[in-house]
Amino acid sequence: MSAHMNYPLATDDLACKRYRYLNDAMSDRTRACLRACHIKPDATVLELGCGIGLSAIEIAQDIVPHGHVIAIDQSESQISFAKEHARAAGVSNISFITSSIEGYLPGCDPVDVIHSRYVLSYISEVSSLIASAYDALKPEGVLVTEEMIDQMIMKNAPDCFLVLMRAFSQLIACLGGDPRLGEKAKAYYEQVGFERVLSMSYYPMSADPKDYQWAWCQMLDESALLLLEHRLVSKEQLEESRQALASYDPSSCTLSWFCTQQTIGYKPTIGNPP
Repeated sequence: MSAHMNYPLATDDLACKRYRYLNDAMSDRTRACLRACHIKPDATVLELGCGIGLSAIEIAQDIVPHGHVIAIDQSESQISFAKEHARAAGVSNISFITSSIEGYLPGCDPVDVIHSRYVLSYISEVSSLIASAYDALKPEGVLVTEEMIDQMIMKNAPDCFLVLMRAFSQLIACLGGDPRLGEKAKAYYEQVGFERVLSMSYYPMSADPKDYQWAWCQMLDESALLLLEHRLVSKEQLEESRQALASYDPSSCTLSWFCTQQTIGYKPTIGNPP
């Protein structure tokens, strides 16, 4: 069975704003993780599910002038946003391609690094996709993924927030993904032949609690129809969550995005997957 991605959220202007909040909360840890991999200055980096291009642009900035980033996403609107952001940032060592991950990886030119963030959790048959990523890497190439673990930091937050978080995790599973993929990624890596596999977790935190308040309200609006369609929440629960999230004082509680697991694996110099 081939891998397939079912993304439950929107890709419009408001979603673009939500992506910015998420990137602001994760950017430093992502860049530090990639730098720890000692990426060569002339590396070719493939970004899977690049969205509006923010992390791909930062990677491109870290490997100028000789390195190059190839960033793919199946959404034409996301790629359009990404190209605009790259132009605004003055970044030219990056190519954006509209493609699904499962459509691009098989047979693509070998690359030095593959990176994805909050992407593989939405994909069915993720083990076959990780095997394709292995094949797409040069010897000693590295795969870096950042995926959610079904945990959050919540202190003094509304009860409905926990209900919403659990419902969204269940929605990912209903669509064929795995909201707990971060916990399983290391085993998938080792299964297809990656070596020196490391995993580390962190909680993406924003400097401004209002970012979380707005972003979670936005995510609720984007996923509302699917949550109702799959009967994960009632209309009353949705409305209660919307009102509570919009009205509570974000400075009175501590919130994080989903706990994030970074997994790094290296392709051996010689040899094929077992």
